[in-house]
Order: sequence, then C-alpha cells, then structure tokens
Amino acid sequence: MTINKDIENRIQKVLTYIHYNIGEKHKLKELADIGNISQFHFHRLVRAYLNEPLGSYIKRTKLEAAFRLLQHSKLPITDIAYKMGYDTIASFSKAFKLHYNVSPQQIRDNHEKNIGSETLNHIFHLDSDQEIHHSLVSETPIIKEMPDMHVAYVFVTGKYGGVNTHIAWEKINAFAVKNNINEMNTHFYGICYDSPLITEENKIRYEACVTIDAKNIKHDDEVHFKVIPQGRVAVFRHKGPYEGLEQSIKYIMKKWLPQSNEILREDPSMDEYVNCPQSTPREELITDVHIPIE
Repeated sequence: MTINKDIENRIQKVLTYIHYNIGEKHKLKELADIGNISQFHFHRLVRAYLNEPLGSYIKRTKLEAAFRLLQHSKLPITDIAYKMGYDTIASFSKAFKLHYNVSPQQIRDNHEKNIGSETLNHIFHLDSDQEIHHSLVSETPIIKEMPDMHVAYVFVTGKYGGVNTHIAWEKINAFAVKNNINEMNTHFYGICYDSPLITEENKIRYEACVTIDAKNIKHDDEVHFKVIPQGRVAVFRHKGPYEGLEQSIKYIMKKWLPQSNEILREDPSMDEYVNCPQSTPREELITDVHIPIE
C-alpha cells in the first residue's frame, strides 16, 4: 500500500503523541482523532506505514524504553513498570521476559553489578567493566536547558548511518537550500530513538532535523514539522568520524551517567552536527551529543 504525504504527516503526528505519552493506555479512537484519520482505515494505514500493527509498535517501544531505564537509571523496577503503563509488576515482568527472554531483574543486576553474564552478553552484546575508548573532547559535560525548538524533519527506519539515513539528510539539505536557511543561524540534529543492541535493525527509528523559523516556512511535502519540547541536557563534544560516536555514547551511558547525580529522561538523545561533513576532514568533524536529563 502506498501512503501519500498527507496521511504520512498525520501518522507522524500520532507517533509523536505516542512517544511523549508512552505510559498512557492509548485507545484506537483517540489516536485516530489525533491524526484526523477515519477510525475505519486508521489501523490499516498505520500498519502499512510502520510495517507492523500499531499495538505491537506501542508494546515494543514501551519495552525498549523500559530496557533503557533498567540499564541507565536507578528507578526501581516497580516504578519503571508503572511509568510504562503496566498495572502490576507481574504483568510487566511477563511481557518483558516474553519479548527479551530475560527478566527485568536480570538486566538490572547485570548493569548494577557488572556481572558480565555470558548469556546476557551473547544476547545483547553487553560488555563488562572494561575500558571504553572514546573521542570526547572532555569527559565533563556542559549542563544546560534547551528551549522549545521548531524543526523540519524526515523520519526513517533502518540501520543508523545506512542508506535510509543518507536519504533523510539529502531531503533535509534540499529543504534547507530551497528555503534559503542560513547555516550560520540554524542547527542540524539527528535524533536516535532506539539502540541497535535491543531493537531489530529494520525497526530502528531516526529523524534528520533542521531548526526553522516556523513563521517563515511554507508547507513542504518532503518533510514533517514539529516542536521538540524544552528540556535539560548534558552536552558532550565528540571530535572525529561519526563512526566513533557509538563508543563515545557508550562511555557516557556506562561510565559518566552512573557516577553522576543525574537522572536520565525518557526522551531520546540528539546529535548536533556542528560542522559540515562535505567540507570538513573526518578527523575534524564536531558532534555535540545531547543526553536528556531530569
């Protein structure tokens, strides 16, 4: 089924709502109304767009968010279950184990005690308490409050840095040129919603974004528009090829975060691409990694 741009925009509005209200018990009619889509056609259209049923998408993204909180927060497992919309710890644990074949407690124990469990390492490629080589300019971040940001974005799924990611950036760059967006006064962000360690490659979500002046931008079929809500972030500067970002982020999440007094928010991290990859040597590329914190 081919999804036209108008329906795609409406579905994106629904997905954004689901993301920012991940712990809610969503009703089909409510979501269809948010997207202004006929309830009769809604489920079929969303399934065609996501390549999976909406119910499966919501359940999967809840459990993936829970996995990240188990790894990178100190929240009790019961609190995580309730934040994800489960009524009991038993129903959460059952759903988690069915999805990952391990219990929430096993993930938490592996993280807290650096067990280096052979089973968990095999499934999730989790590493023990070993040295992590990174390309961060400083191991101490800048903490700041980000304002609301109006952005134009292209949403894709698939491997980070893969073909679809490049297509997304081609569309964003074409949009920026078409609208005479001055690179000196704007920012380019990549939003990474999922971890390749816990999400199937073809379901990994990514958005290529450019900040805009919403008053002076006209509708464009090639991009979507939204507001990224304000929030507190820890900003780390990575210098070097984009391929090294994974190691830098691994250091932040496994070394810096547990030793800090900061609490991770449920929002995804954002990578701000400070200089242009087309005109900058790979070794001089600058990426500011924004980690969302309470």
